[in-house]
Amino acid sequence: MTEQTTSLEWFGLSLASATAAAMNAVAGGGTFWHFPLLMAAGLDAKTANATNTFVLWIGSLTSAGAYWDRRPNAPRVVGFLVGISLLGALAGAVSLLLIPAQDFRAAVPWLLLFATLVFAFGPRIARFARLEGLQHHRGVSLAGLLAAQFLVAVYGGFFGAGIGVLMLALFGAAGMTDIHEMNSLKSMLVTLINGAAAILFVIAQSVAWQGCFLAVAAAIGGFVASRVALRAKPLWVRRFALTVAVVVTIYYFVTPTTAVGAGGR
Repeated sequence: MTEQTTSLEWFGLSLASATAAAMNAVAGGGTFWHFPLLMAAGLDAKTANATNTFVLWIGSLTSAGAYWDRRPNAPRVVGFLVGISLLGALAGAVSLLLIPAQDFRAAVPWLLLFATLVFAFGPRIARFARLEGLQHHRGVSLAGLLAAQFLVAVYGGFFGAGIGVLMLALFGAAGMTDIHEMNSLKSMLVTLINGAAAILFVIAQSVAWQGCFLAVAAAIGGFVASRVALRAKPLWVRRFALTVAVVVTIYYFVTPTTAVGAGGR
C-alpha cells in the first residue's frame, strides 16, 4: 500500500476489507484473509496488524448491533468482563507497539499457526465442555473467568486472530449454553477489545492512513453481512477462512522474513 498503489489495487484491497468484515459478521476468520493482503500491499507486519485491527473494528461496529437483543442477563459479570477486556486489550496493544518490527514479523508464522489451530479446534473444545455437563455447572469462579478473559484480551490487543473462537470455548467452559447469548457477548467483547487497541494504534500513528478508506468498505461489508447472516451458511464461511488460514500460515513459514512486508508506512 504505497504511493504507487493503482486504482485496481485499491479496489481489490477495498473488496478484501469488505469481505473480511463480512466473514467476521457471519463466522469469523476475517484476519486470516485481510492481514496477509495488507502485508502483500507493502505494509510492514506491525503496521499491517494495526491497520487490520482498525479496519475490522470499524466493520464490527456496523454488525454488532444485530446481536444486542440476545445479550446475557448478567449485568454484574458482563460489567467485570468488559473492564478486564479493556485492560487486557490495552496491555496487548502496548506490547505490540514496543516490540521491534522485525521481531514481530518473525513471530507472525507462529501467531498464525496458533490462531489457525484455535479456529479449527476451538468449537470442538466448546462442544466437548458442554457435553461434559458444564451447562449445569455454576461456572468457574469469577476470578478464574476474569483471568482467562484477560489473557484472551491481551492476545486480542496484540494480534487477535481467532479470539472469538477462544471466547466461545471459554464461555462454554464457564457454563453458558445459549449459543445466541454466547455470540452476543463474544461480539460485544471483541468489538471492545479491537476498539481499545485500534484507538491506541491511531494515537500512536501506527495505522496506515489508507486504512480510513478501507474501513468504509469494511463497514459496508459488516453491515450487509449481519443483515443476511441468517441466510448464509456459517460452515462454508468457516471452511473458506480455515483454508485461507492454513495456506497463509504455510506461506509465512516458508518465506524468509525479509521477503514479505518489508515496506514501511
